[in-house]
This record gives sequence, structure tokens and C-alpha cells, in this order.
Amino acid sequence: MSGFGEYYATGASFGKIVLQELSQQGIFTGRGVKTRIGADGTDYYGVIMHCTAREIPAVIVEHCYMDELRDESFWRNEEALDALGKADATAVAKYFGLRSEELAVDYGDYVTEAVSTPSGVVYQDFTPPDFCKATLLAYDANTRMASVHVEARDYQSGICYFVRQFYSECF
Repeated sequence: MSGFGEYYATGASFGKIVLQELSQQGIFTGRGVKTRIGADGTDYYGVIMHCTAREIPAVIVEHCYMDELRDESFWRNEEALDALGKADATAVAKYFGLRSEELAVDYGDYVTEAVSTPSGVVYQDFTPPDFCKATLLAYDANTRMASVHVEARDYQSGICYFVRQFYSECF
């Protein structure tokens, strides 16, 4: 979702409903609703940036991660994928207060949590991990190649992001 103004407020409000629906399916939602701002100060993701430019609120829903073992049961199972699609549809129906006689659901009275419009840009979380350790496993002085083991934990999130930086003057 956008990190700017009404687009942030709308995206965050809808995003909370999506997270509620996905958590009922067993998806880890502990990371919450997030923004990502690029180095140029605009929304990082092109689809979000272009939707905002056209005055269309937009969000990206990430259901699960292919490299997360606890999510494997979702992306390897057709029934689970179907349930995720229904969770998305339910979130949309709740957000817009839709009803369906055919499905016997009525979200007309559903109360969407209002999110305040921010006065400035809402940046992504830059909080460092709770634990980070790098261990030198091997170093070859002739080739100047090193093998390093890195561990990190962020107790607010099941996933940690890393940025690799290489410095030629480090040695």
C-alpha cells in the first residue's frame, strides 16, 4: 500500500481486514500492514505508485512465502489456495459492506476500522533485528575469499530481511 495520505489510510484499513481473514486460515500475519518507500522518496512498488498516480487505492497481498516451511502447506495444496482466494474475497466484501443472497452473507453492518490519514510519509520499519551474529567460518588470504555464517532474529516478525554489501577495501 502507499505510504502517502488517504492512500495509506485506505490501504491500512483494508489491510487489517485482509490480515484478520488470512490469520483465520493459519497464515502468519505478525508482520502487519506495511509500506515501502523507495530511495527516491516515492512508493517503492510500481503497481502501488502507478495506482496512486491514477487516484486508485491499492494494496499488495502476500499470502505466504515459498522459502518459509510453515507456509508450504498453503502453496502446495489446491484446497488451501482456494481458501486463501476466498479469504481475499471475504475481506473485499467486508470492506465494501457487500452482501450475497446466494452465499447467505451480509456484511452491510460490518464496521471497518478507520485509520487516520498521516500528516507525512509512512516509512517502512527500519528497526534492527533483536539478535544478529556473524561468524567467520573460513578465510583464504590468497584469494581474499571469506565464508561467513549470519544469524538474525526479529521477535516481531517471522522473517528477516538482509541487505548484502560488499566492500573491496575491507581487507
